[in-house]
Amino acid sequence: MYSLPHRYILIIAEKPKAAEKIANALGKAVKRRIFNIPIWIVHHMEKTYVVASAAGHLYTLDTDEKGYPVFNYKWVPRYLIDKDAKHTYKFLKVLDVLFKRASEYINACDYDIEGSLIGYMIIKNLGDIKKAKRAKFSSLTRQEIVKAFNSLLPMDFEMIEAGYCRHVLDWLWGINISRILIDLYFKAFQSRRILSAGRVQTPTLA
Repeated sequence: MYSLPHRYILIIAEKPKAAEKIANALGKAVKRRIFNIPIWIVHHMEKTYVVASAAGHLYTLDTDEKGYPVFNYKWVPRYLIDKDAKHTYKFLKVLDVLFKRASEYINACDYDIEGSLIGYMIIKNLGDIKKAKRAKFSSLTRQEIVKAFNSLLPMDFEMIEAGYCRHVLDWLWGINISRILIDLYFKAFQSRRILSAGRVQTPTLA
C-alpha cells in the first residue's frame, strides 16, 4: 500500500527519467511506487511536492463516425485504442490517484509544443486547469530546474493550441485519406487491405 502526504503540489514530467531528475534537483527525494509506477516525494522551499510522470502522450484522438468524411473527433486515453500504448494505463491510473489530493499542478514536461500539450491534456482531464502552472527549463541540470521552479509561469496556451491544432490536423488528414484509400482498394480488387496515410508521410512517398 502506498502512502502520500495529505496535501502537496503535483509535478508532471514527460517521462520517468525526467521525473527522477526533477525530484532530485529540488531536494532529497523519497521514491515510492503506486501500481508499480515510480513517484517521488520531495520538500523544496517549505513546500511538499509529488513528482510523477506521463509516458509521452497519454491521450489521443478518436471518432465514433464510420466511413468518410470524418469531421467529429474526441480525445480519449491512448490505451483504449492503441495496442502499443497499453503500458500507459498504469501511468494514467497513478496520475488519477495523485490529482485527488493535489492543491496545485505544475506541467514540467518538455518545453515545446508536444510537452505543453501532453501536460495540458492530463491536467484538463484529471484536474482543474485554473490550478496549473508551467515550469520552463531547457535542460535537466539542477541549476536550471531550481531556477524554473522558483519562477513558475502561467500555462503556455499559445504552445498548447499549436500542438492541439497540429494533432487534430494530422489526425483528420490521416483518417480521411486512409479510409478513402481503403475504399478505393476494395472497389478495385474486391478485398480489404489496411492502408494508412498521413499529412507528412503521403506527400513524401508520392
